[in-house]
Amino acid sequence: MVIWIYLQKKPERTMKTIKFALIFVILLVGNICNPDLQEAPFTYHWEIDETPEGSESATVVEPVKVTLLDEVIQVPSHSASLALMRKYSVHLGPEWDPGHAYRLLQTFESIPQKTNRAGYEVRDVSPSIWRLSNLHIQDDIGISFEGEAKIVTISKYAFSYAEPILAEIEGVRGRFFSKRLHRAVVRYVSNHGEDIDAINHILHDRYNVSLRIHDYQELTGEPAAHFQMFASDELMAITSMFEEFPSGMRKIQGLKYLVRRLRGTTNPQTPWASALANINRGYIEFMDSAFGTGPAYIHRTILHEKAHFLWAYLFDDQLKQDWIELGGWYEDPETKSGWSTTKEVEFVSGYAHGVILTRIWLRASVSI
Repeated sequence: MVIWIYLQKKPERTMKTIKFALIFVILLVGNICNPDLQEAPFTYHWEIDETPEGSESATVVEPVKVTLLDEVIQVPSHSASLALMRKYSVHLGPEWDPGHAYRLLQTFESIPQKTNRAGYEVRDVSPSIWRLSNLHIQDDIGISFEGEAKIVTISKYAFSYAEPILAEIEGVRGRFFSKRLHRAVVRYVSNHGEDIDAINHILHDRYNVSLRIHDYQELTGEPAAHFQMFASDELMAITSMFEEFPSGMRKIQGLKYLVRRLRGTTNPQTPWASALANINRGYIEFMDSAFGTGPAYIHRTILHEKAHFLWAYLFDDQLKQDWIELGGWYEDPETKSGWSTTKEVEFVSGYAHGVILTRIWLRASVSI
């Protein structure tokens, strides 16, 4: 009834609609009855593509072109390149193939950072031009500035094993992968760790820890004058090691803050310690000695201190007991260390197997 009234009130529009419908039907019937079209073969072709990014093809009427620094850049037409441009203001050069673009996009998506708001013409993120190099580059990435735009050169070697592959070691199957690309992109996002706001954004959103301490006295029992901000290379080491943990262990209940003691000073209670994990107050404290011995020692220290929180908040009692029994360690006053093991060959100490850790936590709230 409503439609009929509408048609009565709009006779001219009704006639145009009827004409359009008749023309459409005539053309449709004509195409269906066309013998040439009926005899034309329809072919299709399927191929298995085992690459993580898959493959894609599309007819691009006009390539996407962007002008930066008075240079016209033709953005590759694959979807990963376009997504990087729209969301992160990352403009890839023509040398980028879909596979490298896809792995770069996946890495960007895994790192908390400022992004462009969808639907807004004004970009929140400064533009960057990315070049893919066949050469080895220090830290796998080089960054220079021309005005507000960043010129980024990243090595192809950073992409090695960026996507996990299946591997088997001594009959145990697992995933083999590298975090080189992740570390390189973190350097870009944080300007090699110099941008404290950017690095704290990453630490807070991805690992649930913060560098921002509102009240040192309340948290540590000492004044803020006893502490300082981490150096950029120290922050890069911390984020790199936190990323090495399995995804279920990146955010640990109880671990909330990271603090850095003033350069040249030590913890008054344990002056020999390079780092301390306070599991009751929820922070890890780092001293100069944690970062001055070499990369291997730095990385081991970071992993070790976070492991205290895994032991305290994540592992259940049965798992702890199984791990202790695996090492076979027990207190032995006749040995120099005070500990012995029932194993003939033991590759880690009683401390690493948690026996000493359990005794320490019974006596104090701070773990070394």
